[in-house]
Amino acid sequence: MDEVFHPIYFDSDRPSSAGLENVIVVGDMSKALSLPGLRIGWIIDRDPVRRSAITTARSYLSLGGSPILEAIAVHAMENRSEILARARSVAKRNLATLSQFMGRVSDLLTWVPPKAGVLAFPWFVDGRNSRPFCEHLFSKGVLVVPGDCFEMLDHVRIGFGSQQDGIQEALDIFEAELRCLVD
Repeated sequence: MDEVFHPIYFDSDRPSSAGLENVIVVGDMSKALSLPGLRIGWIIDRDPVRRSAITTARSYLSLGGSPILEAIAVHAMENRSEILARARSVAKRNLATLSQFMGRVSDLLTWVPPKAGVLAFPWFVDGRNSRPFCEHLFSKGVLVVPGDCFEMLDHVRIGFGSQQDGIQEALDIFEAELRCLVD
């Protein structure tokens, strides 16, 4: 179970899957804790044989972590309630802004609003390939990921949780360029 965005939920909190039988949980400091530069993550597995095999494989892939980065990670974990509260607040506020945008452009884009995490994956109503539009947006300073990266040509991946400021300006550009597309 990929839980890199756990516990950022918009409807109700959910427990981790780590306590379930025969489930391997993967998490990291990058997404929900907003600390991608640390490059620290974890795997939780209740099965001791599998856990041993994972630990052995890790030994072949990495010599060890940076003590300074590990100290920062420990500090972040000790203060995770405050960090996660901020991350949830930013994500909820930005999702509200994104939802308003999606309402305004519903003639061109449609979506299923996310119930968790900080990514949305809307798609063009007319089924067009999103790559040319995404490349055009990039030239205007707005970075979104074209759907062909996920084998879904008409989709666009939009991240909305990493920054407290700037989403409205980016969505204003996005909307203006969408309107130019159909005019």
